[in-house]
This record gives sequence, C-alpha cells and structure tokens, in this order.
Amino acid sequence: MNARNETRKLAFEQCENREMMAGNVAAAMYGDQLVIQGDNQSNSIEVSEIGNNVVQIKAANGTTVNGATTAYFFNPSDKINAFMNGGDDMLIIHNNPGRTTTFNNVYINMGSGRDQLAFWGTSIFGNATVVMGAEWENDADYLDIGKHPLDPNPNSPQANFWANLDVKTGGGDDSIAFREKTNVFGNVSLRTGAGKDSVRIDQMYAARDFFADLGSGDDQMNAGGLYARGNVWIDAGYGYDLYLGSMNYLSWNKATLSRFERINR
Repeated sequence: MNARNETRKLAFEQCENREMMAGNVAAAMYGDQLVIQGDNQSNSIEVSEIGNNVVQIKAANGTTVNGATTAYFFNPSDKINAFMNGGDDMLIIHNNPGRTTTFNNVYINMGSGRDQLAFWGTSIFGNATVVMGAEWENDADYLDIGKHPLDPNPNSPQANFWANLDVKTGGGDDSIAFREKTNVFGNVSLRTGAGKDSVRIDQMYAARDFFADLGSGDDQMNAGGLYARGNVWIDAGYGYDLYLGSMNYLSWNKATLSRFERINR
C-alpha cells in the first residue's frame, strides 16, 4: 500500500457542496411507517424531527420531495424505509438544536451510484439496516455516523443505536466513519465488499459484539476509538490491508484481527 493510501482519510461532503443533484423523491406514510422512494437521478434530502412526532423532509440542490421543497409527516413512530435507487444520492438524518431525531426501526437502501448517507445526532430504538450499494457496482459510497458536525454545542445529541446495526457497502472504494459520540447497544456488523475500503472509528461504544468483514481489496481499518464489551472480530479479507490505531480498548473480552498485512499501533 503506497503512502497515499496509508494516509487516506474519510470525507463526507456537505449538501451545499454537491452539484448537479435533481430529481424528485416520493415520501408517504403507510400506517406508522414512513416510506421514502428516490428516482434514478441524483437526489439530495435531509430528514429531521422538528417537533413532537413531526418529521420534516427537506430537499436540496434542485431535488424536490413530492414535487415541493419540503414535506411534513406526523407520527412516523414505527419505521423509516428509504429506497434511493439510482444516481449519486445524499441522505442525511440529523438532529436539530435541542431535539434528537428518533425512529424505532430503520431500513435504508441507497441503490446504485456514488452515494452518501449520514446519521447525525439520531436515536434508533430498533434495528438499523443500511445497504449502501450492490456487490457488482464500483461506485465509492460514504457513510458518516456521529454527533452533528455543524452543531457547536458540546452536549449535542449522540448517535445512538439501541439495537443492532448492520451495514453493507457493496463493491467500490467505500468509506465508513464513526466519529465522536456513537453508541451501539446491540451487535455491530460491517461488510464492505470488494474495493479499497476505509473504516475509521474515532469513538464508539459497542455494548455487545463487533464484527467487520472488509472483503477483497487493499483496505484500511482504524478501530482505535472502539470500546466493545463483547467480542471483536475484524477480517481484512484478500489484499494488502493495513490496521492503524491502538488495540488497547478493542474489547473487554476477546479481540481477533485476521489477514492484515500490516498492523501499526
């Protein structure tokens, strides 16, 4: 792995920096479930809770939601299902000042394209499943989880997952960042598929087991900020793979790193 790849950093582009996004996102309530359906253009939306049981979907960069710039939904208490489909999509689920955005269960499929997804200052009380792309695609996807990076309040809400977190990024050179104040109270499962993938954990508390399969390709893993109470198993897969960061706090039980060519502590 060359010096450029060794210093590869995760980056999440802000909504205002993305250009040429458009299309329409359809959103509707089905019982207690909020269903979001993108088209095959590059959609950009933000989802947040703005009042008691009031969720706002705000479109950006030329995208519309139900033909408008903003849509509101009441009492989506059960689940959010998002299918963004084709295009280079961006979906941000975030808190607002003084208010945490909460859902019971989350299923998000970003579809094909160079997609970006963020959970900032959110609480998911049930299982959260994230599919960033298919195994056959070569687009680079980005997943960013933590406190809201634009919220100056040091006590701003954490990103809390109260059950299991399951992430699959598919093919392509994908990046995952768990920044400060990320808590998962169930099991964590990460599968990044083929490609030169990066996973960085700045601060995560995992109450149960942590599993990561980095797939084939020259991957990079930094789990120096992981504090797991269960077992930790990280498999680098085939390729010239690099582990960075401390291993002192990986697990209170057993931690296994498998098939890394280099381990820099």
